[in-house]
Amino acid sequence: MMLTGKKGVAALEVQRVFGFGSNRTAHYLCHRVRAGLVDPAFRQLVGIVEVDETYIGGKNKNRHQDKELKGSGVANKLIVMGAVQRKAPLVARVIKAADQTTMEIFIKEAVSTKVDFLATDEHAGYKKLRKAG
Repeated sequence: MMLTGKKGVAALEVQRVFGFGSNRTAHYLCHRVRAGLVDPAFRQLVGIVEVDETYIGGKNKNRHQDKELKGSGVANKLIVMGAVQRKAPLVARVIKAADQTTMEIFIKEAVSTKVDFLATDEHAGYKKLRKAG
């Protein structure tokens, strides 16, 4: 609503549309949304954050013979990397490669430097992440 409205949106309108009990709640929500739109660091995950990657695509043995792809394992599959903060939305993105550089770029964009704890698996791409000391 705030992005599509030519002159913005009043808190009273937000209260009516979303059915909030008080104008104070709608006013607070509007302030939080506006702060998030202005400050890129506001959109980064903080607290306890978990990061992982997965490979999307079926196995060659499940494809028709004329649709089989060359390579095995993770070849010809999309790589999706995600980060999730406890009790918060997920941030996910398709990445080109599961190498250290690409994974670090994703983490720097999605996760704040003020994170309390960053949980990863044993993937080699996470090895060089700086540990808080």
